[in-house]
Amino acid sequence: MADQQTIAKVLVILTAAYPRQATTKETAMVYADLLADIPDGLLLVAAKHHAASSKWFPSIAELREAAGQIRARASGLPSPAEAMAEVMAQVAAVGYYGSPHFSSPLVRRALDALGGWRAFCASVEGMADRAHFLRIYGDLLQRREQADGLLPAVRAEVERVRDQERRATVKYLEQEADLALTVDRPIAARALQVTAYDSLRAFTESDTRV
Repeated sequence: MADQQTIAKVLVILTAAYPRQATTKETAMVYADLLADIPDGLLLVAAKHHAASSKWFPSIAELREAAGQIRARASGLPSPAEAMAEVMAQVAAVGYYGSPHFSSPLVRRALDALGGWRAFCASVEGMADRAHFLRIYGDLLQRREQADGLLPAVRAEVERVRDQERRATVKYLEQEADLALTVDRPIAARALQVTAYDSLRAFTESDTRV
């Protein structure tokens, strides 16, 4: 993680790139505190990237955002166009009854938002579905980049709330399945059990870092 020496080096680079911007000791302390969780090399690259692409001295938020974007690209996450190409390749390879494989759980999450793999394969609205997929996947990718830029304490709180929501969702589905069994609706109960399982799997996959 970024230490005082790295933060000092970052500020030297930025003040050299933006000579009109004066930095105080207090500014350096705040930057050091709020950027300390970013790895040294990543923070230096983020600072250089910003200096090469913006006319203005970066705020802490801009440096964190740049670091998140670089991390996402380095992780090998496909772009929306690449993700769409993966989906169409799997449609051709395994089809409606097959089990597709994707390079990132984000691809499957985008498909799940459209009703799942089989719904996508069976749809007659091919062009519209592809447009919706690109939009949904793009949103998921942007949220992933933004999450990478969150402070550790904020990220932990987001995960805590998200975990509570996940548990509540699965518990509700399980209770509905139990209720369906008590009124002799085995097919509905089975469907709810499958939905609960799929929801739990989706929640687990959404946390997988690739």
